[in-house]
Amino acid sequence: MQIPANILDLERRHPGLVALLVAIADYFRCPYGEFAVKVAAIIERIGMERISTSCGELEARGVLPDLKIGGDEQTAALWRWPLFSGILYDIIGFAPPAAINVRDWLPPPIRNENDCHDREARLQAASAYWQRALYLVFPEIYLDPFLPLDKKVELQGCDLGCGWGRASLSLRDYAGRHLVCCDYGADDLRRLTRFAERAGIAEHLCVHRGNVSRLPYAGDTFDFFLVFDVFEHLSDASLHACTSEILRCARDEAIMYAEIPLHDYCPAVTHIQDFSLEGVADLFESHAAHGRSFRLIHHLEILPGHFTFRIERDTPGAG
Repeated sequence: MQIPANILDLERRHPGLVALLVAIADYFRCPYGEFAVKVAAIIERIGMERISTSCGELEARGVLPDLKIGGDEQTAALWRWPLFSGILYDIIGFAPPAAINVRDWLPPPIRNENDCHDREARLQAASAYWQRALYLVFPEIYLDPFLPLDKKVELQGCDLGCGWGRASLSLRDYAGRHLVCCDYGADDLRRLTRFAERAGIAEHLCVHRGNVSRLPYAGDTFDFFLVFDVFEHLSDASLHACTSEILRCARDEAIMYAEIPLHDYCPAVTHIQDFSLEGVADLFESHAAHGRSFRLIHHLEILPGHFTFRIERDTPGAG
């Protein structure tokens, strides 16, 4: 395996860097040779000394040299690492290009078997990570059937850990809905704002920078939640705090549509939870806070990482 000179130089300064890059390439199924050449170009663009300084932070947090990412500080350090950001957006295609209308890329909603085949064909043909991610959102199956039909009452939704807006932008119908999109990444929130404006749905969305473990919203605020690829990145303590905050901010009978990867533990890409199907059900249904609890109401074996939960008011004396 040939390694570009600037990566070798960084490896000498910061042992474990090459192993981290290999782990990232493996997770995103990138051939390492081509991947390394592109990483070397990003290093040249950002600057060797800036990358080296940020690698020092990974060492201080214990990410390097052993890739032991098991807590919030390590996860946050990796997300702040400028080389990781460059890899995600310049190589992986983590977010759509700025100039497109994301909603033009939405596949038809799944209504029958032919639609399933169409979605699978789109997945197979997708050339960028953001396209594949967009094709794996199913509000027509996991959200819409469980929301009130009365469009005269505006439903308040929260896209928690929204990123560039993959989940929010995939809703088919915004009539009678308003979404608060919450994330800690300022760059992604700016992307989402631009995408919403280009799609003509900005009036239905607002963005807010915040921590998913300490939500800045009043209790009894939201009728539904979208939570995509969030829980697997949280430590046990933050996961407990996040789910408690969801229960606090939810209205009774609120719906949570969550995508939670199963058996996808991979610390080098900040996955620090290793969920099983049974573990997800047990985790959420056993957790109660603020007089509410979760109940799993919809799950399909053909889409194992997608879940619909209803947030219910606890009955005094139950159990």
